[in-house]
Amino acid sequence: MELRIKTGTVQVPIIRDGEETGKLELNPRDVTFAEAFFDLVDRYRQLIADYAEQEKALTAEDARGLFKLLSNISATLRESIDRLFGQGTADAAFGQANDPVAFEQFFDGIGQVLEELRADAVAPYLEEGDVLDEPSDGAISD
Repeated sequence: MELRIKTGTVQVPIIRDGEETGKLELNPRDVTFAEAFFDLVDRYRQLIADYAEQEKALTAEDARGLFKLLSNISATLRESIDRLFGQGTADAAFGQANDPVAFEQFFDGIGQVLEELRADAVAPYLEEGDVLDEPSDGAISD
């Protein structure tokens, strides 16, 4: 006798510069994961907004301060990514690079994966030719 449970956990290969460097393990049906992921995205957006605001205040002579700020943001994001996806995930995704563009690619990529998994999960329930509606903004239309 055994108990079998399908948790919905999937592994997504991490491809950095054309080579697989690891796998992300995530469960898009897990509400705790979803909440933590969207909290992380919100944190990322806030860090970038804070950076843009502080960047305006820096002078050309303060370029070093700008790089220090980016370094702090990178460290925060790496720690948060490892906390959510498991130790070593940030290294697998970014190597030793602290590249703001790579962080953007990471978050966009996870969003696309979640979107694809959502579409795959509901596909069996759609009739041929049906498409998923985009999320609404809450407005009621006639």
